[in-house]
Amino acid sequence: MERDGPNWSADRVQDDSTPTDTQTPASSSPPRWLDGEKIALVGIQIVRCRIGKLRHLTLVVLCGLVLVLATLAGVDAQARTLVVETLDEPLSLAGKWRFAAGDDSTWSDPAYDDSSWDELWVPGGWGRQGYRDHSGIGWYRLEVDLSRALASGREDLQIGVQLGEVTSSYEFYAGGIRIGGVGALPPEPRMEYDRHRLYRLPMAAIDANDRVVLAIRVWRSAISRSHEGGPTRGPFFIGRLEQLNNRALIDEIPYLALFAIFVAVGLYHLRLYAEHRGLVEHFWFGAFVLNIAAYCLLRTQWKYSLSDDFILLKNLEYVAIYAIPAIGIQFVASVYSRPIGRWLRAYQLSFLALAAVAGLTPDLRFNISTLWLAQIWVLPTIAYSGMVSFQAYRRGHPHAMLLPSTFFLATCLLDLAIDLDWVRGPRTIPVGMVVLILSMAASLANRLIRTRRELETLTDSLETRVAEQTLQLREHSEQLEQKNWELEEAYRILRDVSVTDPLTGLRNRRFLSEYLGHDVARVLREYIRAGLESVSPERSDLVFLMVDLDHFKVVNNQHGHDAGDQILKQTAELLREACRDSDFVVRWGGDEFLVVSRFVDRLGATTLSERIRKAISLHGFELDTGVAVAQTCSIGIASFPLVGKHPNRYTWQEVVNVADRMLYLAKEIGRNSWAGVCETIGESGDDLASRISADLSGCLSRGEIRCETSRPYDEDESGEHELDDPEKGDPIPR
Repeated sequence: MERDGPNWSADRVQDDSTPTDTQTPASSSPPRWLDGEKIALVGIQIVRCRIGKLRHLTLVVLCGLVLVLATLAGVDAQARTLVVETLDEPLSLAGKWRFAAGDDSTWSDPAYDDSSWDELWVPGGWGRQGYRDHSGIGWYRLEVDLSRALASGREDLQIGVQLGEVTSSYEFYAGGIRIGGVGALPPEPRMEYDRHRLYRLPMAAIDANDRVVLAIRVWRSAISRSHEGGPTRGPFFIGRLEQLNNRALIDEIPYLALFAIFVAVGLYHLRLYAEHRGLVEHFWFGAFVLNIAAYCLLRTQWKYSLSDDFILLKNLEYVAIYAIPAIGIQFVASVYSRPIGRWLRAYQLSFLALAAVAGLTPDLRFNISTLWLAQIWVLPTIAYSGMVSFQAYRRGHPHAMLLPSTFFLATCLLDLAIDLDWVRGPRTIPVGMVVLILSMAASLANRLIRTRRELETLTDSLETRVAEQTLQLREHSEQLEQKNWELEEAYRILRDVSVTDPLTGLRNRRFLSEYLGHDVARVLREYIRAGLESVSPERSDLVFLMVDLDHFKVVNNQHGHDAGDQILKQTAELLREACRDSDFVVRWGGDEFLVVSRFVDRLGATTLSERIRKAISLHGFELDTGVAVAQTCSIGIASFPLVGKHPNRYTWQEVVNVADRMLYLAKEIGRNSWAGVCETIGESGDDLASRISADLSGCLSRGEIRCETSRPYDEDESGEHELDDPEKGDPIPR
């Protein structure tokens, strides 16, 4: 929540009633259009004199408005230096700032002596405070003492300054440093007067005494209204950057919630009209509420999430403003079934014409210069709506909403007075709209109750039949649900069977084709991201291990195919135990198995391979006949992506082929071993995978890849490792 006011330094703060030598003249105080104390006394006197004789609810509303106006009246304060005791909570910058009309680049210098400047209220606008005819550039300055807040140190402290609406554009300085701004100043000015901004205060802007001078260089356009210029409204705070950011977001959430409520209500009534074309009043009420919703959104900072074009957004706001009276007249006439005469229709169309011109104008000159006239022109609309509501109330109309309508019209008048600079305070039309919407909902509920009572006699005879049919439908529904469940279960079983090897219970090739695509996409994303950030991906590889049982054909020949099946089942169980639950273990075909170790570092592939090799070689395979069979395996290793610098170059199927070629290499060096591609070196071209399968010897000799095996080779006299290529018969250097 906002604080009641800034903590001004005690040695510089003086009461307005006792001026001192250091105070500015009383003429620098803001114009007091309303005297809060006098208004409150008048309101109390009205209540005392008339509370026992009230005959109409309208008088209560007037008394409430008096009290509201009393709370809107300001309280004077005067100060020189803002002392920030703590930064635990944001501190308001509202109060009196130094002001000078004109422009001088030295005025942003913290050392500049501004003691001769006037003091103006912020927010407030210089047009309200003695500079009504000044258009051009003016400067605001405020000294902030952070010594107490920074007593514990500046480390890891980010201080922010939040500025609200400033007419027409501005530049913001802190400690003589330009921090930012909104819009643009002459020589190429650009208006943008209702955007809130949050700025980070650099530590360089704070002097050695922990003080900082905030300065705002403001340009006011000549087409702006005369009472504006400078900071006009909105939040002006200093505090921790994160807290100010959170505060700005939280402060805007209620308006967004109102927008969402208005949109939901408007669309709901349009839906009612679409279903029942006779409910014309619902159509116009829905259009009216949606227009109010658009206006509420365009009055908040959320509008900048739609577009940064200030002129476009402001023109749309004017379109929404001018459309409100036109749609409101149509809504009131439809609710109370009143015809719209020729003159009223022309008056209604005049607002639509204003809305069309406001939307098509290329700048804001027309809209700003004619706004005051349009605001006066809307008064007959308010009078018409109030008169029609009162007449309907007098006639006993079932949907007459005198009190809510009066309250809403009062909020319209109050906002109009704020725009015309007669009073100062927050806008209240959204509140009035909420009251009007709730009353409309109550009216619809009353009509629904009456309709329900009329239908009760008709529904009694139908309840029994409806209950019987409901029971039948429920039974049919339960039967259908049971059938659907059975079909889903059968489909799940069939799908699971289609991707499962019936002998070993492992997954089959079809499973890998259907489910590995997601893993491949994830790996490619990680490698592309790592390439953009120039870092090495971690645990982002898919390691393929092609496992083949050595001399398995001998087992089938000596012990029969049933014994071979038993060994395959036991091998599958050993592979499950050696791998993680997240890895894929697939029966590739015959006595070949494919293990996919997911999202690991390829450098650890040899560890898993060795674990699998040992598990199989040390396991005693017992057959049903009681015979124990020793069995070993050979393993080929390859990782996806095959080439880390070009992750998209080879498919996972090509990597499986490379693993299969490494399996043959493991067979060639004596079986009961593993061999794998541990590294691809340099730019190896687009057909490395096929060359590895066809010419492993050449790839090794050219240094395109580097292999790693579990068994050392016999060394010749030159010290190189050699092995036989089964396809070519040539020695293959390691």
